[in-house]
Amino acid sequence: MTNVTFFRDASGSIKAFEVSGHCKSLVCAAISSLVINFVNYVEEHITSMFKLSRNDNKDGYIYFKVTDNNINDKLSILLEYLYYSLSSIAKEHSRDIKICNQEE
Repeated sequence: MTNVTFFRDASGSIKAFEVSGHCKSLVCAAISSLVINFVNYVEEHITSMFKLSRNDNKDGYIYFKVTDNNINDKLSILLEYLYYSLSSIAKEHSRDIKICNQEE
C-alpha cells in the first residue's frame, strides 16, 4: 500500500506531503507519475523555497515541504491539485493508496 500524508497549516493550506510504500503496478505508476511530475515542475518553475527528501531505497519515499512563510499562489494550487488527483485515485483503489491529512 502507498501512504500519502498531506500536512496543512491552521488555515487549511497544504504546506508539505509525504509519500511512502508501493502498491499494484498501474496504481503505483499513476501515483509516481503525479508526484514526480509535481516535483520536477516545482524545481524548474516555482520560486518558493522548499525542502525535498527522497529515498529510492525506502519504498519510493518522498517528503516535500514548503519552507517559505509566504507560499507562492501557483504552488498552493499545484499542491491542492496533487491532493485532488491522488484522492481521486484513492476513491477507486482504496486498498492500494491511503490519503491522510494532518495539521502541521
